[in-house]
Amino acid sequence: MTELTIQDIAKFLINPLFPVFALLGLLLVKKKAGRKILAAIFLYLYLASTTLASHLFIHFWRVEDTLNPSLTYDAVVPLSGVADYKWYALGRKEILPVNCYYRFGSHIDRVIKAAELLMQGRARRLFFGEFNYTLFNEGELVRDFLLKQGINPEQIQLYGRVKNTRDEAVKCQQYAAEEGLQSLILVTSENHMRRAAALFKKQGLSPALVSVERAENEISPKDFVPGEKGLAATENMLYELVGYAGYFITGEL
Repeated sequence: MTELTIQDIAKFLINPLFPVFALLGLLLVKKKAGRKILAAIFLYLYLASTTLASHLFIHFWRVEDTLNPSLTYDAVVPLSGVADYKWYALGRKEILPVNCYYRFGSHIDRVIKAAELLMQGRARRLFFGEFNYTLFNEGELVRDFLLKQGINPEQIQLYGRVKNTRDEAVKCQQYAAEEGLQSLILVTSENHMRRAAALFKKQGLSPALVSVERAENEISPKDFVPGEKGLAATENMLYELVGYAGYFITGEL
């Protein structure tokens, strides 16, 4: 039997519809509490399908950037998870007649920001993990992408296979110790930074923090409108909360 990981459990618990079915089940058992349960379902569905809750969440969850503009760091580390790995694993790349097409998601901002810091002279090297999915290696894809942006190949270092953020923290610690690196810049998405920074700190690392994919600061009328975007935002919010709680309970941060 395959061993369940924190990520597997999180993916089950973060489904926005899970609490709805739980409440409906309770409604079947406790009919006298029907009105209260229905009200709870209505309120939850509304909040889960708008971006209001996730907007308020990120306001309190985000951490401040700590990059010192007067320093040149040994390396910048953008976290993995930037490619549409399922698309590549299914062989979709083979049907395209072009050689320089890259299938990335919004998280590619992590790599772009890291490349910017590298080209600005804020860091000497760029480290990236090799997330593997069947025959697809994200690290090699990102390396090829960076080379085509004009990055010196000697400045790009892949630090080994990783499955999650904890693996990246462990591998970075090992590599930093082997190479004698004293200073790092950690680049990841704003909603992911708190968990990532805690995992790196657990490994004895104190990188400067740079967040990307930042949310808007002001709440707008569109945050009160239910829709698919709201459900996706709620799922991302729950993923971070459940992931952080899982690592905390297991003593990994």
